[in-house]
Amino acid sequence: FLQTHRIVFASAGLSHSCVVTAQGIAFSWGGNDCGQLGRTTASTQPVAPVEFNWKRSTKGFRVVEKVACGDNFSLFQTSMGEVYSCGVGACTGRQEGADLSKCCRVEALVGTFIIDIQTGSSHTLCLSQTGDLFVWGNNSHMQLGGTIADDHCQIPVRLDSASLFGGKIASISCGYNFSLVIDDHGRLWGTGNNKYGQLGVSALRAEGFELCELPTQAIQVAAGNAHTLVLCS
Repeated sequence: FLQTHRIVFASAGLSHSCVVTAQGIAFSWGGNDCGQLGRTTASTQPVAPVEFNWKRSTKGFRVVEKVACGDNFSLFQTSMGEVYSCGVGACTGRQEGADLSKCCRVEALVGTFIIDIQTGSSHTLCLSQTGDLFVWGNNSHMQLGGTIADDHCQIPVRLDSASLFGGKIASISCGYNFSLVIDDHGRLWGTGNNKYGQLGVSALRAEGFELCELPTQAIQVAAGNAHTLVLCS
């Protein structure tokens, strides 16, 4: 079915997958026990790829640019900088916290133009057009940064990039329960679980963003379950 479409973006969760086509159309398939496919299915058994049924707005159909899948939730970033979510309620970024079987806009980000979304197992980082960082979700390993004391953050919180990093953020990535960012000076920062050294710092857990010493400036970062790759200049 998908062979007739040119896929430009893909993401996989614990038991579901989502892709975006060159036309800005999103498809989802797999497990749907928490509504992470963005629709109601007859059972929780895995299902085949189906196009998202976006509501028509005054500006026409929403054009999806990126998708990010956590374990049991999905996030979608549109060409207008909007963010929509579905799936397990604790990770949707919406105040009510109920599981969502349809995509709803993350209301706390209305008025903010988002250019990147990244998900871990159960937490999210969003990067705005102005280089601001927004976080929410599970914080049991301090993967949201040290400024949030609770183990969970239901709605997006903007971190003070100037005080934390001395500037704006240029790139973001999420591992299973850790987070990495590159600032506009090319420095790499990490927070959260560091049991396997995935943050590049000495402590077993970074309870706030710590600087990872690199020989040259970081350009791009990608985090896996418990490891990290960094492209340097």
